[in-house]
Amino acid sequence: QQRLVPLRGVNISFVSVGGASPSANLAFALDLAKQYDVCVQLQLDCKVSKEEASAVLKDASAAGIVDLLLLPNKASNRGFDDVLELVRFVAKEFGLFRISVSGYPRGTKGEIGLYSKDVALTAEQIKAGAHVVLCSPVFDINHFVQYDGDLKRAGVAADVPIQPSLVPLHAFGKRSELFRALRSLGWVLPKKVEADVLALQVQKDPRALAAMGEWLFVCLFLELTRRCPQLQPHVFTMNAAASLDALHAVGVLPSLAISTGNAAADEDVPATSGVAAAAQAADESGANGSQATAKKLLHILHGENLSLEIAELVSAEAAQHGHTARLVSMETFKKWAAETELMTPTEDTPIYAIFIVETVENEQPSEGAGACVRLLNRRTHEQGCLTRLVYSVLGLGDSNLLLDRQTTTAADCNQAAQRLDKRLAELGGTAFHARGEADDRTGNTEIQPWLAQLWEKLAQ
Repeated sequence: QQRLVPLRGVNISFVSVGGASPSANLAFALDLAKQYDVCVQLQLDCKVSKEEASAVLKDASAAGIVDLLLLPNKASNRGFDDVLELVRFVAKEFGLFRISVSGYPRGTKGEIGLYSKDVALTAEQIKAGAHVVLCSPVFDINHFVQYDGDLKRAGVAADVPIQPSLVPLHAFGKRSELFRALRSLGWVLPKKVEADVLALQVQKDPRALAAMGEWLFVCLFLELTRRCPQLQPHVFTMNAAASLDALHAVGVLPSLAISTGNAAADEDVPATSGVAAAAQAADESGANGSQATAKKLLHILHGENLSLEIAELVSAEAAQHGHTARLVSMETFKKWAAETELMTPTEDTPIYAIFIVETVENEQPSEGAGACVRLLNRRTHEQGCLTRLVYSVLGLGDSNLLLDRQTTTAADCNQAAQRLDKRLAELGGTAFHARGEADDRTGNTEIQPWLAQLWEKLAQ
């Protein structure tokens, strides 16, 4: 219940409750709805008997609960054979409920265990009376996009909501608990993400998993809302305070003091397993005292791919700190420089900019950043032409591209950012924050600490 306090007044669709007996889930759901004024979704799985299901659903309907999530459970044979039978029963006997069923994109284990057959089964469940597909969490947005298309090709109507889901890796607590949970739930990390998690020095830095988990969650959240803007991501909180920290990081929750400890699991106590949250900006009233800080317009210049994802992350955090962000593709640098009169020294209004540049093969900038770098490198620029520019540079490199991978660091794979930083200073720009350098081989863990310091610098 403590986890729900920060959710008051936040735009959430529902809190999903399950994990105990149907009657205990219902009692807890009703208590949450009464105390916290949130919509609740009641979970029901196949091990429930028809008699018990009927009793619980009658009580739920009388109490005004309209959302159900029907789940598979092979642990008992005293209930329904499968979710399809349960859907048919609920749709026939209790037609007023909005029924959700689970969806299984690649990387998750479905009811049958074969991707194509699980797609067909979910389509059949929708045909039988289910209204929503609530997917298991993905760690690659391409998997959800493919699954959405496959369901529609299997006959699911375009107006049926197919709800994508995310889960913060650090919601499970320790790394060992994460992998134990993944095996139990049938969720599979992409090989690179798994390798990055295994490479974390958790003994030296206990917060390494939390830093990576939050960074990955923010990247996935922003990519999902960019590629599927009409959808609300559903977040599996696993009843962990760390999940609320992750929601804060993407701007869903305002800045609040939230405990970082995980809730102890209790098999007899229901848990709030998910929060469907819209990506909305944090309240600018500044619970963290940010009103006293001068608000700035930040121009965030980026390339493509990872550079764009990080730019969106910076933009989201800027809103949390009360600043306004404008994303600018480095391919359009010349046009942007003309619009802002960047190279007009007679103007004394500073232009705050953050350059996010990737270094690729042969120590070169990525294709998207190349136009900006080449223009700045021209020797025809007058000395001091960038005196209006107040900037910082974040480099994104990958030491996997280097021959000696074992002894290299982020500084060895960010030459494009290093040269850009030097050139901006040569032309009269003023760095308000030291250059950041991240390495994809080690999970880009350098980004979050650099960002934290960046906001501190801007507040000074």
